[in-house]
Amino acid sequence: KTMKYVRLALVAGSSAVIASIIAARFRKNREAQELIEILNALRALNKATYLVVSDRDGNKFSVRGLRSFLKSQGLDTNGSSLLEQARQVLLWAESQNCGQKKLLRHTLIRGAINGNELTGRLDQMLKAYKQQTLDYGRHSRYGDEWKISCYLVVLEKWKPKILPHPPMVDCLSDIMNQCVRVYEKWYSDRFSQPKVRASVMNCFLTRYSASDARESQLKKHIDGANVDGSVILACPTHDPYEGGALKVWDKRRFLPSKKHDEKEDSVYLYDDLRPGDVILLGARLWHQALPITRGTRFALVLFLRLQYDK
Repeated sequence: KTMKYVRLALVAGSSAVIASIIAARFRKNREAQELIEILNALRALNKATYLVVSDRDGNKFSVRGLRSFLKSQGLDTNGSSLLEQARQVLLWAESQNCGQKKLLRHTLIRGAINGNELTGRLDQMLKAYKQQTLDYGRHSRYGDEWKISCYLVVLEKWKPKILPHPPMVDCLSDIMNQCVRVYEKWYSDRFSQPKVRASVMNCFLTRYSASDARESQLKKHIDGANVDGSVILACPTHDPYEGGALKVWDKRRFLPSKKHDEKEDSVYLYDDLRPGDVILLGARLWHQALPITRGTRFALVLFLRLQYDK
């Protein structure tokens, strides 16, 4: 029995070590992503400061450049991490109102996708639509109760495993690819990042129905800590709807923070979306689809991962 308990203790200890390593890697990846976001924001906000604090290639922060700049502004760098120093620089740049730009991390683009082309595919889209139940996990608001979407792309890790629905892939895969290009162009222009490439993590057509309160809305949420950006494409419908506005909380300042404080956010409401209009969202932006009160609403949604080429 003693040996049995020893083995169990060793297994438990190993599991704890593995969990600790995974958590450390996750934090490291999150910090690396935040550093990229801050650098991109700084490049768009104040090009001169960006050149001082970035490395020779302009792809990441220079440790020496950061410290030198902060000291030149009378800011303390003792004991602060690279991420904390980067946050300080961005706060300084925003306090100077450099460039007089308001760097919102979302936008609405009217007619980004040809609305007539979408409407011409409505019958095919309705025929292809099939509800597929997906388990978003215990940390999601919906858990395993998300049942109103039909998938074109699905992450392999989802359990229970579901596959993309071939008829929907045939119907909308080229539209999905157009949405990716739209996002890449917006992100490149907004954050002066010309070499960004987006890949699709998840893509699905969601149907909101007023006939069932559980399927009429999507409550306030973010699309996931590992999602770098999202696209919401307004699609045509056979059953005109009322309500269903999209609500977005966007920070007045770009600076990512560890804690979400709604007092620092401005709320944007989009209640007149037409087929072909897209809402583009940056990472970890809170948003909500308000309930529809009549009819049926369709939206094509993409979750994206971004890569930055040298």
